[in-house]
Amino acid sequence: MWSVAGLVAAGAGVTVVPALVGPLTAFADTVLIELVEPVVTRDTWVIRDPLRPLSPAAAGLLDVITHAQRRGLALPTGCEWSA
Repeated sequence: MWSVAGLVAAGAGVTVVPALVGPLTAFADTVLIELVEPVVTRDTWVIRDPLRPLSPAAAGLLDVITHAQRRGLALPTGCEWSA
C-alpha cells in the first residue's frame, strides 16, 4: 500500500484501493476520488480453529473488532458492518 501510494505520488500512475486504505495514503499527498461504478464489495472474515485457544493478541484483536461493531464504530465511506 505504501509503495503504491508513493508511486502514485511520484506520477507513475493511478491505483484503486479499498475505502479503508484511502486515508492511510495521506502521507503521500495524493487525491482520493470515490468510484461510483462499478460497485465492488468484499467480505473480510476472521477465521480460527475452534479446537485451539486464541493467543492473547488474537483474542484482543477479536475483542476490539467485536466491540467496535457492537458500538457502531463509524467506518470510512464505502465500508459497512455486516452481521
